[in-house]
Amino acid sequence: MAAAPYRWSFYRSGGVDQVALQSRDDLLHLAELDPKLWIALSMPTRGVELDPRTLDLLDTDHDGHVRHPEVLAALAWTRTVYKDLGRLFEGGDTIPLDALHDGAVLLGARRLLANLGKPDASEVSLADATSAEEVFANTRFNGDGVIIPACAEDDARAVIAEIMTTHGSAGVMLAISAPSMLLAFIKLRRRNLGPLLDANGWAINALTRINVPFGSALTDVAALPPGAHRSARDPYAEKRRPWRLYLSLLIVVVLALAWLFGRLDGYLPGPLRSTSVLGPLAPAWVAPAPAGAPDPTASTSTPPAPPPRAGVPARPALIPTSRAKRK
Repeated sequence: MAAAPYRWSFYRSGGVDQVALQSRDDLLHLAELDPKLWIALSMPTRGVELDPRTLDLLDTDHDGHVRHPEVLAALAWTRTVYKDLGRLFEGGDTIPLDALHDGAVLLGARRLLANLGKPDASEVSLADATSAEEVFANTRFNGDGVIIPACAEDDARAVIAEIMTTHGSAGVMLAISAPSMLLAFIKLRRRNLGPLLDANGWAINALTRINVPFGSALTDVAALPPGAHRSARDPYAEKRRPWRLYLSLLIVVVLALAWLFGRLDGYLPGPLRSTSVLGPLAPAWVAPAPAGAPDPTASTSTPPAPPPRAGVPARPALIPTSRAKRK
């Protein structure tokens, strides 16, 4: 049965999902993370807020950039040195000797402390390493791997100087590199991916053209691993105007004004009308007429008779008389 994938935690920053490295287990499984989910696969060794000497140690191919495989290689080396990778999250400029595995690094730290006159020290610090560098910097055999004529004596010194003269000129380097540079230029002009793959450790013997299907396969969108936890809160996301909130507030205000002025009384039951809730304070309030008072809207006068039509004699008005007078 296949092992369950590691459960990563992601957070959103600047509109991009980034993996949260918070524990020892995160570092142990970092090599399993899809490279497309890394926020950066390369960074320069200069012009950043990191110690350039540390970045030079990570830059194993000395091309001026620290790349994804070099980070993983440094992490794998750190696993062989530290007993617990979780100490990397503690920070500080000192390392207890009991936190290191037995090996070359621990022996070197003890020898360093002994040379500095602290053989009984239980931890090594950054200041100790810097002091040791100053002590050995001016020696001939200072461990930098470079042999200069001053390192040798008599005939050997002359041989070293002759090698530097005949093989270290820019003309020789250009003669060696120019043909390969020209071939790489021609292949890249033909949209051949072979030189790029060769430079990354592949052995490509055929023409590898870049077309639309191949290019789309190389630019697949990264997918989060199964079971990963993703936080949707992004403190650096672009702030958007809450138009939905504004529209909702506008609708509420319009309905409130319509209720206040009695425009909704025909649609509401009696207890919910503005005149019932606010009483005389409501703008639509009408004071009720007192009991027994005549209706001001009713008319008490007799309407005038219509004018006679043309050609039709007017009918005499009927004058009521008493029954005794008619007899």
